[in-house]
Amino acid sequence: FHAFAARLDEPACRYAILAGDVAQMACAFGDALAHYDQAREIVPETPLAPPLLSQLYTQRGRTLELATRFEEAVANYSEMLALAGKRADPALRLAALIAYGALLVMPTRVADTEKGRQMITEALAMAQTRGDAAVEAKALWCIALLALREGKGDDAVHYSEASLAISRQHNLAEQIAFALNELRMGYGIQGEFGKILANLEELRWRWQALGNRPMLVEILAHTANHHFWLGDFERAVPVGKEAYQLAIEINNQWNIVPICLGMASIYREQGKISEALNALAIVIDGEDVSGLGRVVGSVLLGHLYHDMGRLSDALAHYRRGLVDLD
Repeated sequence: FHAFAARLDEPACRYAILAGDVAQMACAFGDALAHYDQAREIVPETPLAPPLLSQLYTQRGRTLELATRFEEAVANYSEMLALAGKRADPALRLAALIAYGALLVMPTRVADTEKGRQMITEALAMAQTRGDAAVEAKALWCIALLALREGKGDDAVHYSEASLAISRQHNLAEQIAFALNELRMGYGIQGEFGKILANLEELRWRWQALGNRPMLVEILAHTANHHFWLGDFERAVPVGKEAYQLAIEINNQWNIVPICLGMASIYREQGKISEALNALAIVIDGEDVSGLGRVVGSVLLGHLYHDMGRLSDALAHYRRGLVDLD
């Protein structure tokens, strides 16, 4: 506050970004964005150091993503790219490309696979030329994500391992965890289920050590699903409940619907129809970040009513799923 009052623009910006980072780690996304926007007001008025600009826009964009405000995140990264062009700053352009491209290859309502692929390809080439190991590792991870979306398990494993090797070499703790995550999914496509549980256990302690509770929620959810696929319902249920409670605690809308879909499937297999219906009610009424949650939820509701012999209700939910899919 004193730095802003004294018109000390760069220190004021630095303090605002730091305050935003602290709020983001606490999952107080509204507070974080208020701090980042305070810093952003300074941008047109002063030639801030490029690393500071990069940190501001990258962290602001990531916070918008975590808050599921994806359209605003797209606008943030577009502004970042335009600013890089205006200032003829290749480092800022590289940071914008990797952040923007990573968002576009994620399965969200703003996904644009081909545009994301172009950005990631450019970012990878720039990173290799500039010797930027962190961006190179993230770009390879994004390529693994694309391979997963295309069902190419071997490619997903190859690029995840390449990202993981660079990340371990340079001690990039967060990127190690992200690479392990995609490696796990690549193993799933390959049918290497024996490798997945050890992967999940490492991911759990890594995200806990990093204090990244949204990713911890995701790993807990995947762990519950893995136990379910192995038929170990007794281990699946408590881990799934832990994932759900943490997701609610931090308002992690990204994972609430997938967790409830997984729990509904577990309860159905256990014959716990009431619990399954309650889980699916959350799916139908909740925020559907991916755009497919309600479709899958309607299908599962159809299965449940079919199990109960209520065929007309089952057919109604199947039809609702088709409508939502359109």
